[in-house]
Amino acid sequence: MKLNIFLSYGHDIEEDAHIICQKLEESGHIVWFDRERIADGVWSKRIEDGLKQVSLDKKNSRFVYLMTPHSTREGEQGTSICLNECQ
Repeated sequence: MKLNIFLSYGHDIEEDAHIICQKLEESGHIVWFDRERIADGVWSKRIEDGLKQVSLDKKNSRFVYLMTPHSTREGEQGTSICLNECQ
């Protein structure tokens, strides 16, 4: 079964996430991966669009969160983007 996958990760493991993305695509899945889908200056809108796309087809879609300390951090700038994507 081909899945539509939103891949969320902290940029501390960007290369690992890219390898996972490639393996999923080689298996026939469609993967939303920010490195391939976001142009400078429009990242927030692109992330929202990717999440909406995955949520439209709950049967054939998945949200994959590669959890690391970096991706779950909270700091002066607020909650990490990854945690926001989970909400």
